[in-house]
Amino acid sequence: MRLVSYGELYLDYYFIEDEIYIAGGKTNANILCNLSKYYKTKMIGVIGDDQQGRCCVEDLEYLGIDTSNIKCIEGQTRVFFSKEDTFTKRCPICKEKKDALKNVLTAEELIKQINKDDNLILDTLGNIEADILNKTNNHCFIDIGYPTEYMSIEYLRQFEDRFDIINMNERVCKHLEEIGISKKDLYNILTPNLLIITKGEKGAEFYFKDNSISISPKEIIKSNYTEGAGDMFFSIFIKNYIENDYNVDINYIKKSFYESSEEIKKVMSHYGARHHLEPLHKIKEYKKCICKDIIY
Repeated sequence: MRLVSYGELYLDYYFIEDEIYIAGGKTNANILCNLSKYYKTKMIGVIGDDQQGRCCVEDLEYLGIDTSNIKCIEGQTRVFFSKEDTFTKRCPICKEKKDALKNVLTAEELIKQINKDDNLILDTLGNIEADILNKTNNHCFIDIGYPTEYMSIEYLRQFEDRFDIINMNERVCKHLEEIGISKKDLYNILTPNLLIITKGEKGAEFYFKDNSISISPKEIIKSNYTEGAGDMFFSIFIKNYIENDYNVDINYIKKSFYESSEEIKKVMSHYGARHHLEPLHKIKEYKKCICKDIIY
């Protein structure tokens, strides 16, 4: 059994005092990194033909993740800049914004690289995901961090019974409520084994087996470094779900919630979503701009 994910890889930039550091990012890749010490992991994806893309791959390989099916294509790897606890696509120096790379991943190609006993980790819900999930029976976990145009009752119905666990934040829930889909509606439409609604310092809501509970943290973690905290939260729920023979009950939920709280402390003691697992790379030199030709 492996944990497998796919997609365009991103590189994150961090500004620490007067220095600039970089590290691989993206929610699904971060989750694979968190779980790579427990399971075999594989990332299928694309990078640009630049140093930024090579750094993304190197960071995955550092943690033992299989990168043999990551394609290097013409173009610039997408980068994000951490600023005041948020990420922006626009470079703070030259003000340019990197567009997405041309999509060279097709559902048909991805399905060929997915084994029957693989567990899939997704962080978006588009047409490729619809095609893959309608043609496979793999266990599947998804973290939905941003609202999309696909979120309508009609579109979501095709994913009924296809997700083991769905994790999303209050921002996505608010968007769904604005278009007439309540949390209960979402649970009834998609019928996952578990629906998690994260609420930051307030904890989380859990919907399962027609029941719902809310859990608040025993202590509030204060830190200026929040990148990667949500990824770690979901990682622990995935790990414990697999260890619990893919079953959801109250004991599993409580155990996972409080275990994730302890792991999040480690994440939030470092600057960077993966800095608790591997070192950041310091940019030593660059030409034209920090977002272009770099040496690290």
